[in-house]
Amino acid sequence: EILQNLENNQVQRRDPRNVIVTIIVVITIAIITILPMYFTLLDTEMFPILLFVWLTCGFSLTAYANANFFWKLFQPFFPSDKKQNQEVQ
Repeated sequence: EILQNLENNQVQRRDPRNVIVTIIVVITIAIITILPMYFTLLDTEMFPILLFVWLTCGFSLTAYANANFFWKLFQPFFPSDKKQNQEVQ
């Protein structure tokens, strides 16, 4: 069923606006992933504290933010819940 959705969304994927949005999302994901570690390595005096904060909160918040972006990016390729509910009943 995902392959059928891919075939149905061929026109939507070629829209230049979607390409621009996809590029912006990819850059945002890269910034969200790289920037916290960059700031951790930037200040050597605060490194132990920042590393602790990064290890306790940073990984999970980065994964959460990236998951939201990936879900918005790939959501058109998954079947809607309404179709799934009708098939189950």
